Amino acid sequence: MVIYEKKGTLMRKFRHVYVEMYKRKVYFAKCSRKQFAKMLKVELGLEAHQISEYNVATTEKYTAENRTMKWPIYVIWITDWRYLAHEIFHCVHWILNDVNMRLSDDSEEAYAYLTEYLDNQLRKGIK
Repeated sequence: MVIYEKKGTLMRKFRHVYVEMYKRKVYFAKCSRKQFAKMLKVELGLEAHQISEYNVATTEKYTAENRTMKWPIYVIWITDWRYLAHEIFHCVHWILNDVNMRLSDDSEEAYAYLTEYLDNQLRKGIK
């Protein structure tokens, strides 16, 4: 997670991964609910979908209706590392559904490879 200083306070910055094969970008943050909403607004110009006080993680998909972009983007937010695999699965499901690849015996390897790739990329630099 990259940290930068803005107006005297420390803010987090999204980590992002571009999935070349499917032309999709995944943004990731591990932070509080309040920080997540602020990061979405400041960095991506987006409003967080309804997140209750009980949510500890979410994966959100934003499309052209939300902002001007060529492809959908996917945003994973967690408060604890133990939720990452769960949220990556949601993200992989949406990405592959968007390219008309449904989970089946014939597609399970694509799901597994994309899950592994995102997990490795999002955990890079984490000790």
